[in-house]
Amino acid sequence: MNAEAALRLLLAQPEDREAIRRLLACIVKDGMRAGDIANRTRTLIKDAARRESLDEAVASLTDVDAN
Repeated sequence: MNAEAALRLLLAQPEDREAIRRLLACIVKDGMRAGDIANRTRTLIKDAARRESLDEAVASLTDVDAN
């Protein structure tokens, strides 16, 4: 949505450079936030997989110890 507004402002005569700059700054900020969310999600998934593996290893050791 912000990118579309920036494109419309670029086509306007005269250009409102300050408005375009603000919109582009918002686009960059939104992109950074989306990247941060993707990275945190990826980390959570990796951590969950590691915890599952650790839980499985502990369960296996517990089974061996019980026998």
